[in-house]
Amino acid sequence: MTTPMRRRPLHDDSHSDDSEGEVAAETTEQQDDTVGEVERVPRPMRRSLAELTVGSMYHFAVLCFYVYVHVYDATLMKKCPQPDKFFIGSNSYGGRWKYLTFINLWLQLAYFFLAFFTDIMPQSSVKLTFQKFTDLAFATFAFPFGTFVTIAFWGLYGIDREGIYPAFLDDYLPQDINHYWHTTVALCVLIEAILVFHRYPSTFTSNALVFVYSTAYVVWSVLVYTKSGKWAYPFLHVIPVPLIPVFFAACFFFTLFMFYVGRWINYYRWTERHLYYRKKEEEDEE
Repeated sequence: MTTPMRRRPLHDDSHSDDSEGEVAAETTEQQDDTVGEVERVPRPMRRSLAELTVGSMYHFAVLCFYVYVHVYDATLMKKCPQPDKFFIGSNSYGGRWKYLTFINLWLQLAYFFLAFFTDIMPQSSVKLTFQKFTDLAFATFAFPFGTFVTIAFWGLYGIDREGIYPAFLDDYLPQDINHYWHTTVALCVLIEAILVFHRYPSTFTSNALVFVYSTAYVVWSVLVYTKSGKWAYPFLHVIPVPLIPVFFAACFFFTLFMFYVGRWINYYRWTERHLYYRKKEEEDEE
């Protein structure tokens, strides 16, 4: 009598579990490789889903607001019966691009577009690069220059309105567009500093970039003056020529001061997270 042969099981559960575990591990490793440079931080230091959602919604809302402001601005200019009068300097050398307000308005739009675009990107090393650039842009331009425009404008407006925003402009330009140009820019970046965590670059890098941006605008302003014979802002004609460099230097130091204000707000709001990254950077240097 022949002994029946035992059939080998077609499916070995233990071997399958091990294989599935190995596959899962390999998949995880592949995902980690895809992420590449994405940093691994303790869970309490990570941006929560609620934080990311609020930040994304805020960036989208402000982006839509700036699109509306630009459309509103363009419509007012297009329908203006006397654009040379009510949009001062629009047809002279440099056009409206010689005004820091106008430049700032476009760069704020660019910043919030970049911020929202970064928010909706899938997690990857590319997103990490975009996030670093977004943090850099907010720290060295969006916040310091956004707040500078508001404080400088309303400060000069209170001292000598005719030298910065003549009263006859009210005959055509609505009050709301003036606030969109000169008030809400600071409000938007102040809320951003509170709602969204930003990793600030080193002090040297930040100071250097603020200096570069400021110097670039001063050079541009001087070029406009040499080409047209007029300063972009009427009050500069009242200041004695030897004091104009002093005025520009004072503006630079005030903008730099606003950078430190923005950093302090962000550090105060996100103290624990900033301390973690500072400690991590010190460990990496060692």
